Amino acid sequence: AGACRTRAAGGACAMGLLSKLLPKRKQDEPPKLVSFLAVFTWVNTWLFFPFITFGALWYRLGILYAVGFWGGLGFLAPSMSQWDGLRVFICKMRFWIDGSEVIGSAAKGSKPALHCHHPHGAVGINGMSKGGMDTKIKAVVAPLCFRMPLCRQLMEALGAITSEKRAFQKYMQTGQDFAILPGGVEEVVLADQDRERIYLKRRKGFIKYALESGYDLVPVYHLGETQLFRVLWPQTADWAVRLRLRIAQRTQLAIGIGYGCLWMPNLLRQGE
Repeated sequence: AGACRTRAAGGACAMGLLSKLLPKRKQDEPPKLVSFLAVFTWVNTWLFFPFITFGALWYRLGILYAVGFWGGLGFLAPSMSQWDGLRVFICKMRFWIDGSEVIGSAAKGSKPALHCHHPHGAVGINGMSKGGMDTKIKAVVAPLCFRMPLCRQLMEALGAITSEKRAFQKYMQTGQDFAILPGGVEEVVLADQDRERIYLKRRKGFIKYALESGYDLVPVYHLGETQLFRVLWPQTADWAVRLRLRIAQRTQLAIGIGYGCLWMPNLLRQGE
């Protein structure tokens, strides 16, 4: 009490008390604003910004400008090289979310490893933020991601490769470790905050290629991924899931509506 007689000293005492009560940030943990910006960038660059920009250009300037934006950045723009700084930044998402992962072990030896991440969830947060910390390991993403403006630039800067058969097999010839979300767009449809489900029985191609190229498979399961977004009813009903799966398999688009935080629906929840 004697040390807190002045107003300044009293403030110092209060701050000291708060620092003891609040959990300390880990040594390598960035400020919360940084992890928030990483999440905001990842989710919106491929889920919202391309479509919002296309619609805004169409509304304000006409369809030719909108098509020019999509075609220019989605197809005609020069490819970008991997930018490790951006990848390190995006991986800061792991400090925003709650969750853990179960990682299988590869057989001992000199074989390269194919890391298989499940579940995909709505936006593949854990697979990117935790599985992408090693900048030498590239990630396989859907071809559609390389045909969307802004999303294409993000994926190229992160060093991603397309899941198209020719590119997939070509990269395997390098003998480098890489990562994949085997469930693909179908597993996005299966995302449910109340049930853990993966899409794997009909995914045998990557196993065949791994055997042919001498890769070990390393399974990774992310606990908490499907709780980051809440899918609205009745989309999780069995009949709705079957319908959405058919649409996804024919169009490679996962149609659905959900929300993350109540104060910002397009921002994923921090966990429960």
